[in-house]
This record gives sequence, structure tokens and C-alpha cells, in this order.
Amino acid sequence: MTELFILGLLQQQPMSGYDIQQALESSQVELWGGILVGSIYHALHKLEKKDCVVIVETKSIGKRKTNIYDITETGEKRLLSLIVDNMENDENIYPSNSFAALTFSNLLSSDECITALYKQIQKLDEKSLLIHKGQIEKEKVYMNEIARETFIYMQKSNELHRQYLENITEIIKKESENYDK
Repeated sequence: MTELFILGLLQQQPMSGYDIQQALESSQVELWGGILVGSIYHALHKLEKKDCVVIVETKSIGKRKTNIYDITETGEKRLLSLIVDNMENDENIYPSNSFAALTFSNLLSSDECITALYKQIQKLDEKSLLIHKGQIEKEKVYMNEIARETFIYMQKSNELHRQYLENITEIIKKESENYDK
């Protein structure tokens, strides 16, 4: 996924690793794209070895040197291949950690379960805010209809997950009340 984003950004214009990092951070890609922004430089070096990117300029800023990268013809072919592969083989990620933990939730007290679920709900609320922030940042630059629909999908998925956790919390509360009677 990291390669796809780097090559996609470089296809638009030559950029430094820092510029790529900033572009990805501003759109909150760590949240929805599964990319660790800190892995950009490592990925750039790998892409350079594969002849997918090339350094077109080295700028000196103070004592630091900054490389400006551009996509090569090989990189453009790789980018198109990655786009097709990812469109054909999408992952629908379920909250599998939650599912696994809930399978054995009877080993915890009701209060422990409810507390843990509330913490997860709080994290989802924080995630929703980050998605919204990413959408606003993207709109400042440019947002096409596909990107807009993607942000809507992320928000709705998050809301659905939140509703699921609220429902589970209510079930645990009711079961606890029935057990106490």
C-alpha cells in the first residue's frame, strides 16, 4: 500500500520524502490507508532500487540534503499494476480483535467488558474526528467525487462499528441484570 501512495503522489509531481510524508499526514492516511508515515523513506529507497523512482535533484537546506524524487517509466507501470491489484483484491477489514475477544468475554466480569467496550467506543469517536479532519484537509486541496464517497464510506463504517459496540454493551448489561436476579 505504501508503494501505491508514493508512486501515485510522484506521478502527480516530483516530491521530497518530507513532502510525501506531509501529503500523507494531512490526509490522515495512517488512519484509513494502513500506512505508517514513518516508513516512507524506507519505501522510497526500496523503490529506487527497483528503478521505480529516481532522484532528480538534491537540494541543500542548511546542513541537510533533501532528495527530490520522480517516478520512472518502470514506476508508472508498477503504479498501474498496483492500482489494478488493489481494486481487484480489496480487503474488508472486520474488527477481528473485538470479535475474538468477545468470543471469550464470559471470562471477564460484566463491568470489565463494559469498561473495555466504552474505551473502544471512545477510540472510534476519536477516529471519526480524525477522518473528518482528513476530509477537511483533502477538501482544501482538491476532492473529487470518488474521494468524497470514500470519506463517507469510512464514516459510515465507523458509525456501524460504534453501533455494534453499543448494542453489545447493552446485551452485556441486560445479561448481567438477568444473572443478578
